Amino acid sequence: MTGHGRVGLMGRPAATEAGAHGPSNAVGDNGRATARPSARLRRRGSLALGVCLLCIAVSARARAQTTNAAALESEFQLAPGFRIQLVAAEPLVFDPVAMAFDGNGRLFVAEHRAFPEPDEAPPHLGRIRLLIDTDGDGRMDVSHDFADNIAAPSALFCWSNGVLVASGSRVIFCQDTNHDGRADVQEVIYSGPAQQRGRAGNGLWIRNWAWGWDNRLHAAARGLGLTLLPSPEQDALSAGLDDHDLALDPLSGVAMVESGYGASAVAFDAEGCKLVAQPARPVLEELWRTPHVDLARGLVLPPALHDLTGPLAEQPLTAVPSGGPVTTHRPGSPPARRWFSEVTALTVYRGALFPTAYSNDVFVADARAGVIRRYKLVGTGPERMALRPASDRSEFLVSTNPWFRPMQLTVGPEGALYVVDLHREYFDLHPPMESAAEPHDRARHQRGADRGRIYRIVPEKFRNPPAPQLEEAPLLEVLRALAHSNVWQRETAARLIYQRQDRTAIPLLSNMLAVARNPMAREAALNALGGLNALHPAILSRALQDTNPGVRLQAVRWMASMADTGTRVPENLWVPLRRLSSDPSPRVRYELALLTARYVVPGRELTLLDIVRRQPESPYTRAAVLLSLAREPGDCMAMAVLDPVLTRHPGGRLFLQDLARLLGRLQYTPGIQQALTFVQRTEDVELALSLLSALQEGLQERGDTLARHAPAHVFEPAWQRALVMADNRGLPVATRLDAIRLLPALPYAVTHEVLAARLLPIEPAPVQAAALVALGIYQGTDAAALGVRAWPGLAPEARPVAWRLWLARPESAVVLLDAVEQGRFPPSLLRPWEKDWLRRYPSLAVNSRAQKLFGPPLETNRVERLLTLRTNLPAQGVPARGRLLFQQHCASCHRYQGLGTVFGPDLEAAAMRGRHYVLQRLLEPNQTISSRAELRWVDTADRGYLLGAVVSENPAGVWVRTVDGETLTVSRLTLRSMSSLGRSAMPEGWEQVLTVNELADLLSFLVPGRADSADGRR
Repeated sequence: MTGHGRVGLMGRPAATEAGAHGPSNAVGDNGRATARPSARLRRRGSLALGVCLLCIAVSARARAQTTNAAALESEFQLAPGFRIQLVAAEPLVFDPVAMAFDGNGRLFVAEHRAFPEPDEAPPHLGRIRLLIDTDGDGRMDVSHDFADNIAAPSALFCWSNGVLVASGSRVIFCQDTNHDGRADVQEVIYSGPAQQRGRAGNGLWIRNWAWGWDNRLHAAARGLGLTLLPSPEQDALSAGLDDHDLALDPLSGVAMVESGYGASAVAFDAEGCKLVAQPARPVLEELWRTPHVDLARGLVLPPALHDLTGPLAEQPLTAVPSGGPVTTHRPGSPPARRWFSEVTALTVYRGALFPTAYSNDVFVADARAGVIRRYKLVGTGPERMALRPASDRSEFLVSTNPWFRPMQLTVGPEGALYVVDLHREYFDLHPPMESAAEPHDRARHQRGADRGRIYRIVPEKFRNPPAPQLEEAPLLEVLRALAHSNVWQRETAARLIYQRQDRTAIPLLSNMLAVARNPMAREAALNALGGLNALHPAILSRALQDTNPGVRLQAVRWMASMADTGTRVPENLWVPLRRLSSDPSPRVRYELALLTARYVVPGRELTLLDIVRRQPESPYTRAAVLLSLAREPGDCMAMAVLDPVLTRHPGGRLFLQDLARLLGRLQYTPGIQQALTFVQRTEDVELALSLLSALQEGLQERGDTLARHAPAHVFEPAWQRALVMADNRGLPVATRLDAIRLLPALPYAVTHEVLAARLLPIEPAPVQAAALVALGIYQGTDAAALGVRAWPGLAPEARPVAWRLWLARPESAVVLLDAVEQGRFPPSLLRPWEKDWLRRYPSLAVNSRAQKLFGPPLETNRVERLLTLRTNLPAQGVPARGRLLFQQHCASCHRYQGLGTVFGPDLEAAAMRGRHYVLQRLLEPNQTISSRAELRWVDTADRGYLLGAVVSENPAGVWVRTVDGETLTVSRLTLRSMSSLGRSAMPEGWEQVLTVNELADLLSFLVPGRADSADGRR
């Protein structure tokens, strides 16, 4: 397929396909002809008359279209001091979803013309469009196809006279080898998982290429299906969690799975830290990289992504004057609150055009809400926050045009912030499900397919600079660009150096690292040397001692990425490395702790303890230190308990507990004895008790017990003290919890009465829950029967933990079924989903009996009943009654506007998608399930069965969010098997629990507004 030349809205006709090969046929806004008139006019006769007529026609069109551009730009409300400019629009570009500039400022645009369909059947409608600004005013004049017949293009990156195009599950290199402005080579350099061809979605599986410090392209790969661990078919202890992100080496085509997951956009900040956005979580930071995850031994690392913004309910989109998409509401009613629900773009502003107050700020775009928000990164790491600036009274950008759909944000050559606007009336990144589609849904989603816009945001007094000319520039000019104040120039120069692999650049880059005054230039030089495989020890030693923390940080990262595990650090590098344990930058210290896990270094314990004592309040710093100590603990416990910071600071005490748990899990006898020696000598009873509890928990995972390791004169006073402290209601709850956790080290006959008394109604909920957990560890006892008898007096917060006790082992579940059958536990106390858990229990003896008691599982063919329900559903309910229904039925798993707990996703994002979507997910929750939302039976050696969702996994174990709302770590040492129920924790059958009027009430609470106008896709 071959496209046609196009004329833009800004008053300059685009070149035709023929004209694109030669001189342009465009005429500028000032009336100056920039090329010869058409052959048709020459054949008709007078050249002068033809040119005159053409100029008059184009001038008239220019005036009209310039007015159109001004009208489009007036549809936006921006932060003070900024204005927006239209760069390109239809017919220059249609359906844009991604863009990229090459080294000469030419603009490549990915057009997904089949959106929101995946465009799987050839010939494909997707294409890459090349746009050129011929007169230097920043607005594109010439547009033609660079490549066509591409399925669902979703991300672009300029590379070696062409572009790397993400197309569905593939990456295609489209190259122009003869420099005619069209790709004559299309080569697939990467193919994702084969099963993606059958996955639902729109083909936008790889999004938003971002150039990283490691000279790799990093992309969001939500929906691509990449897994960090082998599939469950290859590894029985793998949950097969997918949707991990992608990193690609453009030079070799080698791809790597990233530790981050579920992203819709990625970006890097000024420190080289990777930030990602998920559809309903605007800013997260990746704190573990894949090589670190592979080092996990005995330590189940925290999830790789750290949320920087917090719950959605706490960050509603700021209201703008009436008429904007954020505040549309009925007259006389309070403005409807809106939240992020489809974050599609993320970038970090590292240009020089905006005021310095905007440097390193994060910009996030939501295509459903039609807004762009600005965040400031607060804190020095590793855990930071992304907060809205106090001066921002509204969003950074809001469009009054409800068709505005920002799909990408990026910084351009001049430092402007570019916005790619798909421009559709209705927006949903997933095409309607067949069973849920309204009659004209698919046609509605195509409205706007003949449109598309690209804008740039600039300061009010901005003047457009000349276009860059870096693509074929000589080496020295490219090296100078590494010191440029604008990130686009620096990254383009870095890309060209890596692309060319010119070894003559090595001495020049080494000199730049040594003498450049600009720290950004030194950092860029170091990264470029890494890309040329030229980081020898002398260069690294110099970088480790640089005066700038950013350069030191990159040197540590490069050392961690270059070495094989177990490599011994050269002495000339260990000396400067060791000094970094007291570096002023927390980020440098954190990366040093991660680095130490890979290398064999002398005196590692002192270095690591120095790191954690300087920031004991940081959970990720504590975990990084433990990751390194897991390799070779040495005398770390003996040293740690002598440090007053670690023994007195709350974070330090948590570190000591985690260290004791790790030593128990590793069954590291020297460390266990060091902890016991401290317990025997210390007068800090609470710390001693917490260390013993942690040791017991770690040993218990290995089927071991503290009683086997502790001498009688140490252990006996400890457990006697624990029995007394657990029973003493005058002590702090936290102290009593530590005592209760130690009790499973004792025989059940010793602890039975103390634990049973903890279930009395007089006890606080945390104590009841801890006692239930402790009882669940014992096998072959009456612990499950205790839970049945105590049920009426259990606090509501503790009752879900009783289910963990009953579900842990088949014999415990049988005790509950006995009670139900004998009338001691009325079936009415069991909610529908709890009955379903028993019906689907992994033991035949349990599930068959449950089906006899409660009937078979809910039938799956409910189409007719659901259709009847939708037909009879009232258009409007009573929100106040819906709020009560939410608290009664939903708040145990979901959070909405501050109500409820976190097990399933926050419902603010779902509410933004509209009444139809919420009803669909409520009635048919298992139609599409994320791998991280699948309900699973997790069989463990020490705790029996856990029922919940596996939310994170790595080679050392998994994180399980149980149905009682707690997130637990399960080491691979104790993991026996995992089996999926093929469904989410959200139960089916709500049409049997709630009447149609109650469903209408619940929907009116979750999705305020009229039913016929509450389509969240707008």
